Amino acid sequence: MDDVILRYTFLMICINSYIPAERDASKDAYLSPILALDKELEQFPPVRIAAAGKDPLRDESYNFIYRLA
Repeated sequence: MDDVILRYTFLMICINSYIPAERDASKDAYLSPILALDKELEQFPPVRIAAAGKDPLRDESYNFIYRLA
């Protein structure tokens, strides 16, 4: 909420710009691949993920890597 670079209000503007109001990213696997079922993840092509120490999505990247493995 108080990130110096990516403020909450800016992130909400980004989300609202790219995701239609009728779609819920917290429940839609096409918007949040971490929500995909295991059988869907098995069909993914090879994936390369780069995450750095200060990456705001680092933890989410690790969670997704774990799911893919």
